[in-house]
Amino acid sequence: MVSSNEFKAPQDFEIQEQILQSLHYFPEIELTDISVLVKGGYVYLSGSVTSRIMKIKLISEIEKIQGVSEVIDELVIIKKRINKGHLRSSFKDLGVQ
Repeated sequence: MVSSNEFKAPQDFEIQEQILQSLHYFPEIELTDISVLVKGGYVYLSGSVTSRIMKIKLISEIEKIQGVSEVIDELVIIKKRINKGHLRSSFKDLGVQ
């Protein structure tokens, strides 16, 4: 029998759910650009973010989640892509054809 004051570590799926929920606090991160896998409290992050600062903030937030032993960071930084249509209209405004 488990006493009421005995600590129960969260299971991997619970940690993963908390991580996915916390990603909603980062509107600049596309959820489809990040992959999260949790095994034995180890969090494997892969995919892409748009800045080093965003990567640091995200990892720091995940490390605060109860049950996370370590974050294995496989994220890459990819600068935001420029909308070519917007770029063309900007050049047009400058008189460049």
